[in-house]
Parts: sequence; structure tokens; C-alpha cells
Amino acid sequence: MHNPAAVFLHLFDLAADLRNHQLYIGRFWARGSVDIWTPYCSIFGMKKLIVVLVLVSLAGPTPAKSWKGAVPGKTTRDEVIEMFGPPYKEFSKGGKLSNGLSYQADHAIEGALEANFYFDKHDVLFRIDVFPVKKITEQQVVRIFGTDYQERLTPKGYRYFFYPAKGMAVFFEKEGNLVNSFIFTQGADGKGTGGRKTERKKQKAGDRH
Repeated sequence: MHNPAAVFLHLFDLAADLRNHQLYIGRFWARGSVDIWTPYCSIFGMKKLIVVLVLVSLAGPTPAKSWKGAVPGKTTRDEVIEMFGPPYKEFSKGGKLSNGLSYQADHAIEGALEANFYFDKHDVLFRIDVFPVKKITEQQVVRIFGTDYQERLTPKGYRYFFYPAKGMAVFFEKEGNLVNSFIFTQGADGKGTGGRKTERKKQKAGDRH
């Protein structure tokens, strides 16, 4: 089953490929065992394509803590390399982020300008940072993932939404409401995000930031 986050990011790639009057969307699994095959013609347009894919993604409410098959807390370093090929570089930010693989430039993974994978001392994945190719707005994030988030700020002033139940954080640019990056983690308790909550009357809605 595809999780909402993976489908959400992937739908922008599919929309960009609307051409030659026909686009065939691959197999998506919804509600456990329903197999959906759907051909679309370009006359439907990008907006309808996105709406359909959003509905498919919402049908499967699995936690959004994996990306393109890589699962924090489960996938190993060797398995990431097997999935995506040799990285652009191996790197270290020190401390807990001392064992990283970066995919960018000629080694970029489809749908991402840059994707960074971080592993623990046992070479098990615990975090994925994804910088999407497509422009995604705050409104689209809320529409897809809902309002069950905590809105926080990093020490550097970047605003982000943390979804505890999904183990996912969505960081925004300092100016405007466009998404800068998605972070997928193993835990769902919000620890280690390095941010502070902002005051909000309604539902309260890193570390390059």
C-alpha cells in the first residue's frame, strides 16, 4: 500500500508527464486490497489528475514515515544503495547525523532535487530529508495530510508542521508558503525536531533549517 506522503510527492511527477494525449497511471493499492488501474486522457487536465490521485492517496491511511520504499527504523544503508544506486556523496554533519548518503544532481532520485538518508551506528535508516522538485503550497499540505499537526519554528526561524502520528515534518521557505522540504522519521513523538511550538488558537499545527 502506498502511503499518502509518497503518493502526494509522486503525483506532481505524474502531472508533469501529461503528454501525447494519454497518461496511464500505475497500480495503486487502496483500502488494503482494492486494485485500481485507470487510464487518463490529457483532456482531463492536470487539476483533475491531481484530485484523483489525492483521493487514492487518502484511501490508504498508513503512516507517512516511509519514502519510495525506504522505511526509517527498518531499511539498511546497503538496501538504500540497492534501491537508488550509488549516492552523489557520503557525508557527515556530525553527531547523530554523522552517517549520511546524499542523492542529488546526476544522482537525484525522481521527484526530488535532493534526498538525504541518515543512518545510525548499525547502518539502519532513521531519517530521510526530501527536497521536492515541484512547488507545493501550505494549503496543499493541509488538504492532503489534514490539520492534526503542530506548528513550530526552528532556531533559525523556519516554520514547519510536525505530524506526530505520521512521523513527518514539513518545512516551509522563510518567505511565502511554499514547501522547502519533507522529513520522514521513525518516531512519532516529536522528539529531536529542534523546534518550538508557536501559539495558535485552533489546531496546533531539521536540520538544514
